Amino acid sequence: MKEFDRIVIGANFLGCGLAARLGRVKIIEPSCVLGADFALTFNSGEAWDVAPEHLEAAEYLSMLREHRALDDDGRTAVAAFAPLLAAWCRKRELDIELSCSVVAIEGQELRVMGVDGRKIYRAGEIYDAMPKTKPRKFLIGLAAGPAGLEDGRRGDFVFRQSLHPGEYYVKLECSGEDGWEFARRTWHQRWARRPEELRDCRLLLLGTRFDLCNYPNPVAALDAGLRGEGGKL
Repeated sequence: MKEFDRIVIGANFLGCGLAARLGRVKIIEPSCVLGADFALTFNSGEAWDVAPEHLEAAEYLSMLREHRALDDDGRTAVAAFAPLLAAWCRKRELDIELSCSVVAIEGQELRVMGVDGRKIYRAGEIYDAMPKTKPRKFLIGLAAGPAGLEDGRRGDFVFRQSLHPGEYYVKLECSGEDGWEFARRTWHQRWARRPEELRDCRLLLLGTRFDLCNYPNPVAALDAGLRGEGGKL
């Protein structure tokens, strides 16, 4: 058994911000990617004009701009979100374990499954920073098509341009009760019936998890963690 002062479940933007605020924290993340709440959902973010309250969240926002992952019109390169979050976390020497899933929580003990097998972690305080399910959620794909398509709704989908000409984030709203397989099947069925103006577009990738719309963009999520949001168990 390993013991820690605090454990945060979720190395997403909220969890990393919360861990930076708390200090002396072990972060465990079930996926293999930091910031999976945006990086794996293809959520390109919105409301970028709202300034973060915390200076350390503002630092991440500056990193996005400096590395040309965010422009003045709010266009983004989602692929840059996770690497830049990793750099932000390294600067703060956060202790993060990826590919580590919680099997059970019993009091102050967590039974987890990591790449090295089953183990038990114990902590004085445990915080849950994982995204929370809401009535609305989205499944988002990355598509290529003719340059210059304007943002907006087209049939069942909402299009948003990325930073790269001819590349688009394509969002489909799902019911909060929709399961993963049903939602993916529905996405492909509706894409096959997309409007004629989109026939030259082709799907490149589909997000590997739902966008649960907890925060409008990764900076807002990081800012929320730095301000202390995140449930203590």
